[in-house]
Amino acid sequence: MHDSDDVIRTAPDAVRVERLLPGSIERVWAFLVDPDKRRLWLADGAFELRPGGSAPLHFRHRTLSPDSEVPQRFRDMHEIGHTNHGTVIACDPPHRLAWTWGHDADDRSEVDIVLRAEGDAVRLQLTHRRLSERDLPDVSGGWHTHLDILDARLSGRPVGDFWKAWTAHAARYAARFAAGDSTMLRIALTSVMVDDQTRARAFYVDTLGFELRRDIAFDGGRWLTVATPGAPGVELLLEPAGFEFAKTYQRALREAGIPINAFVVDDVQATCDRLQARGVVFQSAPVRVAGQTIAVFDDTCGNWIQIYEDDAGA
Repeated sequence: MHDSDDVIRTAPDAVRVERLLPGSIERVWAFLVDPDKRRLWLADGAFELRPGGSAPLHFRHRTLSPDSEVPQRFRDMHEIGHTNHGTVIACDPPHRLAWTWGHDADDRSEVDIVLRAEGDAVRLQLTHRRLSERDLPDVSGGWHTHLDILDARLSGRPVGDFWKAWTAHAARYAARFAAGDSTMLRIALTSVMVDDQTRARAFYVDTLGFELRRDIAFDGGRWLTVATPGAPGVELLLEPAGFEFAKTYQRALREAGIPINAFVVDDVQATCDRLQARGVVFQSAPVRVAGQTIAVFDDTCGNWIQIYEDDAGA
């Protein structure tokens, strides 16, 4: 069981935490961007509030918790302080602030904070991405503790012992992440509606080349799934369009020429050539759209399917 204030691991290299904080959104925003206010809960340093602007954070934990018993490995940092030299990624006052985090160019993660007013309170959502496995527990414990202090400052409550709280939180997160975070969502199944499961099995397995995973009689139909050959993980359910709303939705997408699903390939043109040789009908030759090469084909089961070559960074 997790507390609602807990940091949650959302990806192998990312964590997220949400807090409901007192005060107006403008006040909470000030505690993010005003160095004199930010140093009361995190670190000072004047950000250039524009994309590409500098985002220095000067940590002085001794000012947060002067009488704390400091872990040995952090004693120099506690007494002397240290600086993160980041760069602003996004700034949308008073709703979003994102910046890079790290000591040098080889140690760059990303922090993204979003604020949303909820009545008389403000929901803060913080996501920290591109973290190493080693750093996840310490960073999670850090954000948990720093946000506790922010909440206390905004509420006018006394601030607790930083290092005592951080040590407990970091140890708890280390144990949780080592055991596997049961709250992390994983995509295991997606689906595409088909008007004939027998024809769909033949097309998706024999023509497209997917691997048959399951074909089980189920409630008057079949639980029929395929997947990328030899790759564990996500399966595609070939789901019968068994009621009128599903048929209407499928028909509307087809008549509008909109694909119902998409698959990634290494080479769209080569894939088109291979599938056309097997009788697959495409809407057109491959085209470039928003940095991707795409093509759309008829799956013979009532749908248009898109394939794409994600070469935006090429």
